[in-house]
Amino acid sequence: PRVRYLEVPARPVYPTHSFHFWMVAGTDAANLALSQCRGEWVAPLDHDDSFTDDPIARLLAAARAADADMVYGQGICESRSSAWRVIGSTPLQCGAITHGSVLFRGPLAGVRFDPSAWLVGEPGDWNKWQRMARAGARIGFLERVVLVHYMERTAIEGRADIAGRDLEGDAATADADVAEDVRSTEAAWLAGLAR
Repeated sequence: PRVRYLEVPARPVYPTHSFHFWMVAGTDAANLALSQCRGEWVAPLDHDDSFTDDPIARLLAAARAADADMVYGQGICESRSSAWRVIGSTPLQCGAITHGSVLFRGPLAGVRFDPSAWLVGEPGDWNKWQRMARAGARIGFLERVVLVHYMERTAIEGRADIAGRDLEGDAATADADVAEDVRSTEAAWLAGLAR
């Protein structure tokens, strides 16, 4: 009875360039889930991740000890070379935090993922965390692995238009790719275009 299934009513329009797509894939579903959150604390977990032993209790204890509104731990992440590495350090910065290693107060669920974060070259989760911090949320850190994050960018793997460079590191983006993604997504308003 405590589990609810939600479904996005229609597939959203995502950017077509693979790297832009990767940055914001799942935004609409995540925002729908956030709109339905009722708990005092929120612990996101993506389909390609798993928690380690008792992470929510550990993160909650760390948040309470630091009087933090948001706390994040470390994630052990699989790379394409089959090597695993630990990601998560302080201070809060892009590339040093994983989405599922975060616990935040329920009222912060109102800070939604920006489907246009790709325009500023930021993954959607990083964009959200930094906006929380800039808004004054007190951020804590737990130096402990709380998440297993399986191979990155699986959302774009297997597509015929994806090159190896798109699966590791930053992908090159031509001006024409950016223009097409602005025209075809919610970002169309930037160019004065109606979608």
